[in-house]
Amino acid sequence: MKKNLSKLNLFLELFQKGQIPNCYLDIKNRGENILKNNIKDYKKNSLVHSHSLCPNYLEYVVNEEEYKLSKVTQANIGYAIDISKINNLQDYMERHMSRSFRKTIRQSVRRLEDGFKITYRMLGHDILESEYISLLDQLRAMLDKRFEQKNEKDEKLSQWLQIKNNFYESLKNKQANIFVIYNADTPINISLNYLSNNMIFCWISCYNINYAKFSLGHVDLCKHIEWCFENSYKLLELGYGDHDYKKKWSNIIYNFEHHVLSKKKSFKAIILGKIEYCKVYIKEFLKHKGVVVFFKSLKKSK
Repeated sequence: MKKNLSKLNLFLELFQKGQIPNCYLDIKNRGENILKNNIKDYKKNSLVHSHSLCPNYLEYVVNEEEYKLSKVTQANIGYAIDISKINNLQDYMERHMSRSFRKTIRQSVRRLEDGFKITYRMLGHDILESEYISLLDQLRAMLDKRFEQKNEKDEKLSQWLQIKNNFYESLKNKQANIFVIYNADTPINISLNYLSNNMIFCWISCYNINYAKFSLGHVDLCKHIEWCFENSYKLLELGYGDHDYKKKWSNIIYNFEHHVLSKKKSFKAIILGKIEYCKVYIKEFLKHKGVVVFFKSLKKSK
């Protein structure tokens, strides 16, 4: 039985699950296939597919025999670090950062390592379950304190049990890793990453707020980039979310698109596709004009 409309966050489908919906024949970055044709037969019988958060720096090869693609530019901004043409961390920093910022980063690393017994570990599929549970519990505690400090809420925290279970499965399947900065035996920064082909998606990261003056977010990215060079990864995807550290590190700052794909041979699909396109367009138009942000802030103030 056909379903009229299926919705999907394409960003998470690509970078978290490592899958391409079958509406696309291929998805490429700079001409290179990003997921080795890992195409998923996702809700094949749906008349219309509505895909949010599609990074516009990727090339989407649509199955044009079956689908008509319509695009809407979203208000969301994304950030990524492409090191495919770079030799090492120093080379990247010299090309994309000011001298003063490079100096600040080096000082942060030196002060941290001189002041404490610092070690860095990237943990993979062979992690003990007890260690995994301990790290996720400590990451949750860091997130709670960080969001309390910012007087904000994070929707991920309400889904923490599911996150904990799903990420562990990805970790054991070698589709994820955990980066940890330790002071002696105590984690002070924890990052959960997803892996697909030659890309790493830095998904959830947080630090102990008692170490805030050491700019652990910058130290974290330094070590991630070093790891990428050592392990032949070419792209660090930092995702959406407007954070200052992402702006300073990224050499790709991009827009997201919303894709509406309608079955070509169905009149009903064409009409439903146009309706869905109009809904998305209006929603993104209001976002661009700041109307959605205004009402969210109004709701928070009550």
